[in-house]
Formats: sequence, C-alpha cells, structure tokens
Amino acid sequence: MKEQDIQRAILEWLEWNGWIAIKINNQNMISIKGRLVPCKVRPGQLGVSDILAFKDGVFAAIEVKVPGNYPTQNQKDFLAKVEQNGGKAFVARSVDDVEQKLKPTAYRDRDELCAEALKNGCKINYAKK
Repeated sequence: MKEQDIQRAILEWLEWNGWIAIKINNQNMISIKGRLVPCKVRPGQLGVSDILAFKDGVFAAIEVKVPGNYPTQNQKDFLAKVEQNGGKAFVARSVDDVEQKLKPTAYRDRDELCAEALKNGCKINYAKK
C-alpha cells in the first residue's frame, strides 16, 4: 500500500468521525506551467505533518508513513512542538493507528456526561464500538 492510499483512508476516517482535516503537501516541489520542479527555497515550516486535524478543541498532527519508513528529524521536531503546545501528534501507518490515538477524544465528552448522569440517578446504556 502506498503512503497516499493510507493518507486517503485516514482523511476519510477523520471526516466520518467529525474532524476538520486537511492534507498538507509539503514537498520541495513547485508547479510551473503544470510541471513539478524542485524548489530551492522551501516555504513555510519544515517538517509539517501530512495531515492536520481539529475537533472539539483538540488539534492533531498526523505524520503518515508506510511500514518500514520513519519520520525525518524535522518531522519529529514538528510533532514534538505540537505536543508541547497541547496537541496530539503521532506517526500513523494505518487507520487503526489514528483510531487508537484519536478515538478516546471522540468519547471524552460523552463519557463525562454519562458519568455525571449516572451520579444523578439516570440509567444510560451505551456501547463503544
């Protein structure tokens, strides 16, 4: 499976689960008259993750890699900056990796509400998938 295929699947999962997500094209290439050519000056932040996502006040940076590939030092530094600023930042090799890291965020508010409701005598029955 190609990295692009994994990115596409992750973007679909994020959208399905209510995240605002964008794919970042952060290569050293620019398009001139429809042709990609190397760019000597790299605009923007080095190492920006492949996917940036936002939901319910949670910011996530997702660096997508195929099994066997690893993030560059710039990518590791970017992920560390995101974590230092309170975001979720990680390398994903599959949708399962993203679900494992972000699914607890999807349930946090519901779990808190249900715990509060149970304290107040309400009977709530729900199951996590």
